[in-house]
Amino acid sequence: MKSKILHYSGEKAAVSYDVGRCIHAAECVHGLPDVFDPGRKPWIDPDRAEAEQLLQVIMRCPTGALHLERSDDEHAEPTPGRNTAIVERNGPVYLRGDLEIVTGQGEVLLKDTRIALCRCGASENKPFCDGSHVRVGFKED
Repeated sequence: MKSKILHYSGEKAAVSYDVGRCIHAAECVHGLPDVFDPGRKPWIDPDRAEAEQLLQVIMRCPTGALHLERSDDEHAEPTPGRNTAIVERNGPVYLRGDLEIVTGQGEVLLKDTRIALCRCGASENKPFCDGSHVRVGFKED
């Protein structure tokens, strides 16, 4: 699993961004364009929104590439009460819940509440989706 995690700190919250897990679904950009602006450096400015607004938009990130750490000691992201899997047409499987990805040797690769798994076989970050389904023109049967 490839991982490059960048951190963007603000006064009330910090946002972490795992570059290798982002598939550019753009939920963040559409949800809070003042905070998440790919044309700006740095592209994430947590101080442009309240922590609760950040949390609501970050939880829409289907891959778990974005996470929030609050400065007020509030729990940042609630764990869903049940695990779900949604198969995206011509795309990944989106998982939500209390999740663990474990290797065949029993090593915990990742614990998270949101994960996107590759279905096309072309990801360079398996088992995670890296958006390669778009590049290869993946179509499900």
